Amino acid sequence: MASFTALATVSISYGLGVHAVDLDLDQTVGAVKFLVFGQFVISLSMGTSKVAVGLFLLRIIQEMWYALSSLNIALGLNSAHPSDHSMTRIFKA
Repeated sequence: MASFTALATVSISYGLGVHAVDLDLDQTVGAVKFLVFGQFVISLSMGTSKVAVGLFLLRIIQEMWYALSSLNIALGLNSAHPSDHSMTRIFKA
């Protein structure tokens, strides 16, 4: 989270949040570049934390069939219902 915050802050210093007509090309490229890097970092950290919780649950659950079915359900629900629906809004426009 701290690395995402740092990258988002750098992106803001390049002009993120300002209208595009008020920025030159270098500022726009810098703002978008650091925002994309930040999104990549936060995606990796969220995925890593989910894997860590899954491995912890595998250690404490005694019956393997229950552990595997729980993880399959959790991963299936996570991929079937993403929390960010921004891409569906983009393509419906």
